[in-house]
Amino acid sequence: MEANTDRPSATILAFPAGGRKAASILSAQAKFAAEVRAIRKLKIAPETGWYHQDAIESVGTRKN
Repeated sequence: MEANTDRPSATILAFPAGGRKAASILSAQAKFAAEVRAIRKLKIAPETGWYHQDAIESVGTRKN
């Protein structure tokens, strides 16, 4: 049995210039951008608040 010594060497990858701090800043920016996109998709209740006004008016007609 012969040992195979022809293995490719490992590839050395460089860290970002800012180190871990730069990566965490980018992560925070990505999280913020995702939250902004999610907020834009929300449906907002109409300005009139008819349901609130109906509740206020029904208090006066309700029997205790």
